[in-house]
Amino acid sequence: MKTLRLFIILAMSLASFHIKGQTIEPSSEWRVNFSIWEPGIQINYEFYRDFIEGDTIINSHSYSKIYKSGYGYIDWSPNPSYYYFSHVLHGFLREEDSKWYTVDANQDRLLYDFTLAVNDTVYSAFTYPFESPVIVTAIDSVLIGSVYKKRFHLNIQFGAEYIIEDVGATTGLFESMVLFEWDSKLVCFAENGVSVWADSTEECNLNVNIPETQAGSRSCTLYPNPAEEYTILSIPSNFTMAHIMLVDTFGRLLLNRSTGDDKSIKIPLSAFPVGIYLLIVENGDKRESLKLIIQ
Repeated sequence: MKTLRLFIILAMSLASFHIKGQTIEPSSEWRVNFSIWEPGIQINYEFYRDFIEGDTIINSHSYSKIYKSGYGYIDWSPNPSYYYFSHVLHGFLREEDSKWYTVDANQDRLLYDFTLAVNDTVYSAFTYPFESPVIVTAIDSVLIGSVYKKRFHLNIQFGAEYIIEDVGATTGLFESMVLFEWDSKLVCFAENGVSVWADSTEECNLNVNIPETQAGSRSCTLYPNPAEEYTILSIPSNFTMAHIMLVDTFGRLLLNRSTGDDKSIKIPLSAFPVGIYLLIVENGDKRESLKLIIQ
């Protein structure tokens, strides 16, 4: 009887360990908005979702294969060039001891460490701090679906606000947590096709199709951009009573005003720090988003 009891306890322990050790949900999807630019020349945008499909052995480890699908466009003003991409291999992912690993230059690299404590330094395969190290400033929890996960707040001024346990950084699964001449935002995280975490400023669109209002040429322009003291927003003559909003990379609303009958609006920028912003112009059911760089 004692042997049987020990066997049952051991079996339950092994089962519990197995469940706890599996932190990568195979049905996971990460929706990301990404852009990279050459100031004064062009901006490349990509809107995509990462998803898991199949696995492979690399350096004697079993990795899940991560693919991405979506669309992008090159902002050759005034005529953007749009393109689709589907089922493109984006990277590899595995879990071990509450840490996520990937492969970079055929080497196993740490991607996320979910065991960090406050004041610990964050190391990640695709994140390269420019001046100071990335530090965990606080840890709390956030509800992901029906489960509370640890949330690691970071000291980054322009980049990921935090890392979520078993989800990744708010800049995206494989994107740098520190932003420079690029921008990246995790719009939402889904399991089994249902969003279980979302940025409050955007709708979770897992299909990632080209919006009809963006399928043609952009009609609003910003100049200068990059800008310092001010920028001028020009809107087309058929826009009436347009509404403009300025949002930073953390989704905070910094400016919220109507344009009235003006078609050329001078926007003062001296009150805002250097960084990357999104200027949203709404006119009825039309909506345009323009990237603004303050330098």
